[in-house]
Amino acid sequence: MSKAITEFPRNTKEKIVLSLSEFKGRHYLDMRLYLVGENGGPDIPTKKGLTLAVGLYPHLKEALAQVEAALISRGLVDREDLEVQG
Repeated sequence: MSKAITEFPRNTKEKIVLSLSEFKGRHYLDMRLYLVGENGGPDIPTKKGLTLAVGLYPHLKEALAQVEAALISRGLVDREDLEVQG
């Protein structure tokens, strides 16, 4: 069973969905690319994605902090760009 936590658009036809799931008693974080349903139809999950054991989340969080620092130091984004408008 999977429970979506958040999602954000990749483009007009795709979105990225982050969810928590459980399989054989273990918990996972799933980041998956979905095709946006046409004409109000259901969104369709693709094979493209990443599933991590929840225990690896601290490593992912640290890695994303390092990516953020690298993006800023290389001038690819400004700190203000990292504030999600929503």
